[in-house]
Amino acid sequence: MIRALRYLVAILGYTIWIGTRIVIASLVGVRQVPGGFYDRMQFRYGASLLRSSGIAVKVEGLDRLLPGVHPT
Repeated sequence: MIRALRYLVAILGYTIWIGTRIVIASLVGVRQVPGGFYDRMQFRYGASLLRSSGIAVKVEGLDRLLPGVHPT
């Protein structure tokens, strides 16, 4: 129950924080490029939600990604 509540609060907080940054970047003309600002913000949003909820993720197949495209 506590973890679910923490997750819901995190969704609200991170959506407002990161969403505002994305909207402002869009308004000032930041362009979409692979591995750029918008991709990093998506990564941070997901990682922040998982971290704040205490969810562990195991990643397999990183060797198949294109170099420089993923923000790790």
